[in-house]
Amino acid sequence: MEGGDNSLYRVLNKTLRSENRREVVPWFGFLKLFDTALSKLPTVQECVWRGVAGDISQQFKEGDKLTWWSISSCSISLKVVQDFLGSEEDATLFMIEAKNAKNINGYTNYPDEQEVLLRPGTQLRVKGNAMHHKGGLHVVHLAEVYDGHEAQLPNAMASLNLSSKSENKSTLSTQRSTAAATSASAVQSKTSTSSCGESLVKKTTLLILVNF
Repeated sequence: MEGGDNSLYRVLNKTLRSENRREVVPWFGFLKLFDTALSKLPTVQECVWRGVAGDISQQFKEGDKLTWWSISSCSISLKVVQDFLGSEEDATLFMIEAKNAKNINGYTNYPDEQEVLLRPGTQLRVKGNAMHHKGGLHVVHLAEVYDGHEAQLPNAMASLNLSSKSENKSTLSTQRSTAAATSASAVQSKTSTSSCGESLVKKTTLLILVNF
């Protein structure tokens, strides 16, 4: 869907972001078909990632609720987003607790990217002020708000505190509703691909701190 400035993806997203809502009217038929198609795809309810060049983290304040009107491409894999950002001096990384993302892995030319889409009009809440890392990486923690309720992911992700103070800590602690917090050695344990549990949180932390 992406392929240059005049691609369907870019033209449609530019229209969806326009303040003149009348510009969207000609797209209603397509958007209806597109939404119907997305509804038939597997739903993703886990941590997904999105990266953009530049520091836009100052636009996101803890507790703010926002709407992403465009179709937002994300990945289940942090490594994919890391490679996408490359050597950008300043970059913003969104860690999103998804509730109704759609897996398009079987319908893309790049299956290795483990791509998922957030629908137009997805509502999100900012879970904490941005965490700033040396090297110019700015991490913003968002949670999807779906049907009036924030995504109810495992407590390990829900309790993750992404504040600037976290930089000075050697580890990020998490809690589970059914068990006590695991030790730091859990980083080496097998990570579930269907949730944002403790081991993924710790693995993510190491990837961010070591590779960026």
